[in-house]
Amino acid sequence: MGCIIRGETPHFDYLSQAVAQGLMRVSLGSPTPVVFGVLTVNTAEQALARVKKGAEVAESLIELIQRLREMRGLRSASGFRQP
Repeated sequence: MGCIIRGETPHFDYLSQAVAQGLMRVSLGSPTPVVFGVLTVNTAEQALARVKKGAEVAESLIELIQRLREMRGLRSASGFRQP
């Protein structure tokens, strides 16, 4: 989980775009689940108010991993080769 806080320069926009593109590339090139856990906020106060989002991101990743394991188990039980 990360956080990018908008400042007085355009770095916020560059960083936000670069992080999103980088995570997408990692996600597409990896068999390991990747979730987007970056907050983009205007103030530190907004970041603190949304900090529980980190737990939600972690929970979604755990659920994704569990579902993938279930699917892989079904494939192996039905005779399909596991990746």
